[in-house]
Amino acid sequence: MFETPFSPTNPDFPCNAQRPPNIARDDALQKLYLANHNLNVEFSLLGNEILIPDFANIATINGMNGSSSLENMAETCLSDWNRAPNFLLVDFYNQGTYTMNGQTMNGSVFEVAANMNHLTYNRRCCGQELSITNAGMRQFVRGQSSVFAALVMVIAVFFL
Repeated sequence: MFETPFSPTNPDFPCNAQRPPNIARDDALQKLYLANHNLNVEFSLLGNEILIPDFANIATINGMNGSSSLENMAETCLSDWNRAPNFLLVDFYNQGTYTMNGQTMNGSVFEVAANMNHLTYNRRCCGQELSITNAGMRQFVRGQSSVFAALVMVIAVFFL
């Protein structure tokens, strides 16, 4: 497996292979990959540089629209590697906006994962009436899809 840049501070979220370092593209194409999408901000505390999650912008970062959005980064990775990320790593999986029936709601991380798997994701967020539908699911279950299931991992690490 390889990873995109870890603990990113670049809101453009480049999808280049960072870990392991210096992995050849041909080798990376043979591996699973994890897309790190957890924007951090850096600040100084008692002479130490500390990274913390950019919670002030988490709705956009984990959202469906915008240059820093999870959807945009996943699409960039799909274009760069000719396949969707196998894993999406985010902070605060239950944050991130989408619009349903004119209402702004949280839960877009799951919709991005569904989109990367060619599925339609109809839901209300976070424990209420979730369903995945369409013929793409049957195709995926039969093993015909070239896209692996995306796993959303929640990690918030603080180093003091």
